[in-house]
Amino acid sequence: MGEEEHVLLIRDFFSDQRRFQYIKTLSGGASGYCVCFREVFTEGLSRRFVVKCPNDDEDDVVAGIRNEIQSLHALQHAEHIVDVLTISDNPLEPDRQGQGGLHIPFIILEYVENGTLELFIQRIGGAILPNRFLWRLFLCMVRACVAMAYPPAQGRKEETVASAQPSALVHWDMHNRNFMFGAILGNYQEHLLVPILKLIDFDISAMKTSEEVVNVEVKEKFDDELELDRYRTIGQSSVATCINLLDVGQASHLNEINGKGVSPPTSKSFANLSRQ
Repeated sequence: MGEEEHVLLIRDFFSDQRRFQYIKTLSGGASGYCVCFREVFTEGLSRRFVVKCPNDDEDDVVAGIRNEIQSLHALQHAEHIVDVLTISDNPLEPDRQGQGGLHIPFIILEYVENGTLELFIQRIGGAILPNRFLWRLFLCMVRACVAMAYPPAQGRKEETVASAQPSALVHWDMHNRNFMFGAILGNYQEHLLVPILKLIDFDISAMKTSEEVVNVEVKEKFDDELELDRYRTIGQSSVATCINLLDVGQASHLNEINGKGVSPPTSKSFANLSRQ
């Protein structure tokens, strides 16, 4: 089944209920596609959500979506990871007799409304941005890494846990198209002026524990040059976290966003953020 047939199938499942309105179809990365809907509640309120499914019937594509479903459910309480939603009387689910429903893996996600970091960089066209704005973006990325290392429980903040061993989850696809801006959050001091930045697309995420997965060439270029090893505490250490943070460093390279206006942070600036 091709992508167009998948989209039509998803739309057909929601067409029988007036509370759902089709909005548009979005790119869902290499292995998926996303269909965006609006759900209207009886109180007059509404929300947008996205249904993500495989864009092909090939085994590796389907496996990628299943992998993303597993990772996102483990991270579903993390503020800086795209959120998993539930729908009452979900038409994609089979009935109580096990009949009907969508026969391919799917996940329902929040609609992240303000576009990708890559699109933002293109739109500003090399304009010089305040350092405080750039640090807010960088902090969002680091918080996503903290969430992957220590998946928060419901109602808990994304923070390290001294008594716990960090997770070995690596995103493996962390670039500016996979960070998206959400809403301005008036009840969060960090996001009063800068929209929250969320990490998406976990289809190739994986658990890694071996030192052999570290990209030695990139480590020498960044970690060794900035002397980051001196700031890592001995004890609770995770190769996966090091990989994720290194990918953040490359994705959020401040010279890329600010032209030549800002130099990359020094090792002292990274001190607290690079600790395990």
